[in-house]
Amino acid sequence: QMSRIPSVFVPRNCSIPLLARKKACDVLSRFSKIRLIGASLTRHIVLGLDIILSDDWVSGGNRQKECRCDGQFSESKKC
Repeated sequence: QMSRIPSVFVPRNCSIPLLARKKACDVLSRFSKIRLIGASLTRHIVLGLDIILSDDWVSGGNRQKECRCDGQFSESKKC
């Protein structure tokens, strides 16, 4: 399944499991509220949740054309 997701990032010596949308929704539905406070790391966590919950690994967290796939996590101002 990993090969269907376009990416230049290849983790070495570790396995990163994909979290399915339904599983993420099951976990998040256990809470009435979730508060994420922080800076860029928190932004990346929120972005990751957006990607998982939208089930769109290419542009789920960001709608900018220049910021797809790995670019969604770019620090560029246009992303």
